[in-house]
Amino acid sequence: MNNRYVKKTCLLYGEGRLEENFFNLLEDSEKFKTLFPNWVINKDHAHGESCRDILKKCISTIYQSEFDLVLCFIDTDKLISDFPTTHKKERLQLEALAKKNGIEIIWQEENHEQELERATKGKIKRKSGMKRRLKVHEINIINSSFVKRILQ
Repeated sequence: MNNRYVKKTCLLYGEGRLEENFFNLLEDSEKFKTLFPNWVINKDHAHGESCRDILKKCISTIYQSEFDLVLCFIDTDKLISDFPTTHKKERLQLEALAKKNGIEIIWQEENHEQELERATKGKIKRKSGMKRRLKVHEINIINSSFVKRILQ
């Protein structure tokens, strides 16, 4: 069987709708299509809860499903605000739980909006304008350090 026709599956799992809009942009970009032509991308999200809840919902989403790759996006600012004195310990525990379940955590340096603001070099005024802003700044976002971390 020729391997170039074998499709691999990936789940991109985020905190909310904003991440899902970003996942759509990422999947539709030429860079992504060129690097990962044989991947089928699935997207899902939690609804802005604690870091541990987001990971648990990701785990329940993949339960009885088979994905070749699962990436769960978690904001570090949320981790620090939820666990101000024990966030380093909590991070290690979350990473261990993720690894046990075959999940790779993509730690967002602060939060998703700030990662994208860094890439677009501008303020995001409203979440409702995010989809348009993503499209306008697609090249900057796709070439950003944030996306490079994801593609690794």
